[in-house]
Amino acid sequence: NDALGKAYDILNVTEAVLPDTATMNALLKCAQTSSSPVETVRGIFEDMQTRCMPPDMISFNLAVKACLKAGDTIAAQDWMKLMKEQGFPPDNRTYCGVLNHWADQQSRSAAEHCEFILRQMKESRPALVPNVFSYNIVLKAWTRIADSDADNHVWRVYEQMKAERVKPDYVTYTCLIPYFAQALTISNVIRADNLLVEMEENLKADVIHFNAVFQGWLDHSDTNKATRVLVRRIESFARGNKAVKPVPANFHLLMISWLKKRKLEQATTFLLKMKE
Repeated sequence: NDALGKAYDILNVTEAVLPDTATMNALLKCAQTSSSPVETVRGIFEDMQTRCMPPDMISFNLAVKACLKAGDTIAAQDWMKLMKEQGFPPDNRTYCGVLNHWADQQSRSAAEHCEFILRQMKESRPALVPNVFSYNIVLKAWTRIADSDADNHVWRVYEQMKAERVKPDYVTYTCLIPYFAQALTISNVIRADNLLVEMEENLKADVIHFNAVFQGWLDHSDTNKATRVLVRRIESFARGNKAVKPVPANFHLLMISWLKKRKLEQATTFLLKMKE
């Protein structure tokens, strides 16, 4: 509030230089941290109208953001309706702000509402194609709830994303691979492993991705598949992906797993690989 007040003081005493929309947007940005952001933003818009200063897309997105920060989703919807009426249909950035608000609620109903918002985007006029950022937020919403069928909803949204030719990015895989690898069922570890293969084909997998799938197979006592994951990690490192350099702990865990199965030969093989 103090920062916003000082900004207005400067604005009011600087009569020789008329403020423009960018200046008012700076005030709208300050309003995000005020004690009553919804009312503050409304006041700034009224001031802009008094000054015959038209808002732009940034102005409206900041207004929506302020309402969401205050938890006032109805006010946010009102601003989205107004921006469309004034020739600024909500864009991906607008909707991502709304999606993030609901995803942070960490409930099934919120995750379902995120999917509803995706449908709203597609049905809007003009139609808006959800991008990878939008889908990543919906995926995040489902991964944050503990319902027994949440994993199937996550996978369904991911397949929908691919069907609409939205290319997964690093954030997508980082959200999904550990999530599925840590699940209680082998079918989900298989999903994680397949996602890791897919990521290796399109991007560079990181240590977090390899470790998640590796540990997922060990947790299910499938030493053979854990071995394959470690071999792929070694091969990725050899191809120049320095971020995935295996560490002694990887070999130790695999050796212990083989020894538990009384497979001395395989355990010895990885002892030699560790020395290499």
